[in-house]
Amino acid sequence: MSPDDLASELLDATLDADPLAGSLYGFPGYDDRLTDFSEAAEATTAERLSSIATRAEHTAPDGLDEVDHQTLDFVRHIARGLAGAAKVPMVEFTICDTFAAPVGSVFTMLPKVPLDTPERRDGYVTRMHGVPGMLATAAQRHVEGTTAGRTAVSRLVESAIAQLDFMIKDPTAGGMARDDVDADEKEFQTDLAAHIEEDVRPALAAYRDALRDRVLPFARDDDHTGICYLPGGDGMYQHLVRLHTSTDQSPDELHAIGRDMVEEVREELRRTGNRLWGTTDMSDIFDRMCNDTSLRYESPQQMLDHARR
Repeated sequence: MSPDDLASELLDATLDADPLAGSLYGFPGYDDRLTDFSEAAEATTAERLSSIATRAEHTAPDGLDEVDHQTLDFVRHIARGLAGAAKVPMVEFTICDTFAAPVGSVFTMLPKVPLDTPERRDGYVTRMHGVPGMLATAAQRHVEGTTAGRTAVSRLVESAIAQLDFMIKDPTAGGMARDDVDADEKEFQTDLAAHIEEDVRPALAAYRDALRDRVLPFARDDDHTGICYLPGGDGMYQHLVRLHTSTDQSPDELHAIGRDMVEEVREELRRTGNRLWGTTDMSDIFDRMCNDTSLRYESPQQMLDHARR
């Protein structure tokens, strides 16, 4: 199997797991699908990605040109990192009002999906049909995670509930009602409005109630926000470190590197503060940096002139 074949298989696996991304990237075949948040779907994705990673790791680079060699290295890294991350049940405990949460990501991406063809508009209506099932599955995973001790963060759950209240009150505010479609597409607009009123709004309310009644009472406080406080959290953290850094360093090692880098920056600031203003006190230096108007550009033209020099 060539590096290109493995890369294509990796793309298929990632887009099958995140079909909204497939729509946004313009790939056909995804416009009527939503993310499956079930545990079985997660396991299938992890198995597919692990298989791709293993085959890529056992593919000999002999005889490959530079591009194929780079492709193979890329697949090895991405597939192994994603395979590990797919074992982290993020949907269970990652709940907030932004795209950082799995459900929040769906709410963020749906309003961005192009509806410029009849097929895409039909697919969007089908997606609206699927929203209740998607939210019911997500709610079930949240409750299962809570029962297992993999709880969400209280303040972030509250932000998600507030967002849902907003969307339930006015579905157009969440963007799913899609007021960006041509006015002459009356049949589409009528069908979409009916599905949102009959299916989506009740589903949003049910999901909100599940968060409020079955997740929030058991959620973590602000002093325990990290996943290190969850059962198996250290292992989950290690999987995510591998995905985002391509290294096998431990979270503690990476934290130490970060602290060293911050101290290097602070030392540089002390030297600069001493040279410019005769002080090494960090509060004095930050005050000068923030409030000394002589350090600021006086006009956009001055900024451009400086950049050009």
